[in-house]
Amino acid sequence: MMPPEPNELFNDIPDPLGGPATSPVVPNQEERSLTRTNRKRRQAIAAAFTGVWLVGFSLVLGLRSDANKPVIAGQLAVWTVTAAGALWVGMVAKAEGFPISKRGILVALSATALLFWGLSLLHSPGVEANLTIPSIVGCAVTGLIVAIPPSIAFSLVLRRGFLMNPTLRGALVGMVCGLLGAVGVHSHCPVVTPSHVAVAHGVVLVLGAIGGAALGRFFGKA
Repeated sequence: MMPPEPNELFNDIPDPLGGPATSPVVPNQEERSLTRTNRKRRQAIAAAFTGVWLVGFSLVLGLRSDANKPVIAGQLAVWTVTAAGALWVGMVAKAEGFPISKRGILVALSATALLFWGLSLLHSPGVEANLTIPSIVGCAVTGLIVAIPPSIAFSLVLRRGFLMNPTLRGALVGMVCGLLGAVGVHSHCPVVTPSHVAVAHGVVLVLGAIGGAALGRFFGKA
């Protein structure tokens, strides 16, 4: 091996008169920053679309005649607030940039489920009906019609957007969309029988959580 030429020994030393040394280029640092900003914007758009879709669907389909009764109005209000809070938990990042912990997601999933099925057992005077397969299918299909467009919107927004726990976070977002579907059908269906509300209106939460978990598992990992 030939020894290096004398002038080559000083090639790695920056020239004090030649300006500052060139810093290493981080090609995707700016891209990551823009991506975070765009993701927040897309999340806001998806949330606004979901709200407009839910209100518009309920108005077009028609509100139930007893929607102003305390039990019914309370159920709808609490479930809507719960959906908003659980969705925030599923998408928010902490100050360090990391998402909510696995324990926090499990708490949000459990609270969402308990608040729905717990309040669904409240009874209010009104239309009673036996729980039958046709009644379950009818209300479940209506709930899915409400839940699927928000699910598509959030699946596009959150695609490859979960740094941690993509399956659980997907399940939480899916359950939120299912809960919104349950709110939509409950605002229209006049049946007050607790078993009907819990099963026919609540099955959309289960379907949403399963679908969201699958989407998060296969498409949500960043």
